[in-house]
Amino acid sequence: MVLLNSQTSQRVAQTLEEMMRDRSSHDARFPPDARIAHDNTKLSSFVDVTPELRVVFFGGSKLGSDSKALLAGAGDAHVIFVVPDKGVIPAEVPNVGSFEVFEARELVFNITRHHLVPKHEVLGAEEEAQLLERMSLKSKAQLPHIMRGDAVARYLGVKPGQVCKITRPSPTAGTYVMYRVCS
Repeated sequence: MVLLNSQTSQRVAQTLEEMMRDRSSHDARFPPDARIAHDNTKLSSFVDVTPELRVVFFGGSKLGSDSKALLAGAGDAHVIFVVPDKGVIPAEVPNVGSFEVFEARELVFNITRHHLVPKHEVLGAEEEAQLLERMSLKSKAQLPHIMRGDAVARYLGVKPGQVCKITRPSPTAGTYVMYRVCS
C-alpha cells in the first residue's frame, strides 16, 4: 500500500472538497458540504461521500477482490479514482454509473484558484435555451468548443454537449463573457 505524504494528502482532500462544492451547482450528485478527511487519502482506500458518489484512492495496478466487491455495490454511483501516477489506471472497473480518473498531482492545487484562470460556470438547460435565443443560434454546435480534456472542464465535470460560461477581466471591456460547448 502506497501512502501520500501528509501535506500532499491534505491538499488533495481539500481540492476534492472544493471540487464537490464547485460541481454542486450543476450536478446534484456532488454535495456542497462534502468532507474528505485527509487521513483517509492513503492509496487503496474508499470514501463514500454520498450513496451516489464514491472517491477511491487507488494505489495498485489491479483492483483486489475486496475493492471489486465494494465497487460492485456502488450500482449507479459516480466514482472518482485518484491514482498516484499517470501509468496507474484501474484496468478492471466493475459496472458503476460513471467514473473519472485523476492523478494525485492534478489535485494538489485547485486550478480554478489560479489568477490566470478565468471563472468557468456550467449552464443549466434553461440558461442554455435562453442563451441560444438571445444569440439567435440554431444549435449549441454553433458555439466555440471547449475540449472535454481541458483541465478546468475536467475539474468541473463538464460533459459533452454542456455549455460553459467563461468570464474574464478585460482591460477595454471591463468584463468579457464567452460561451463554449463541450466536445
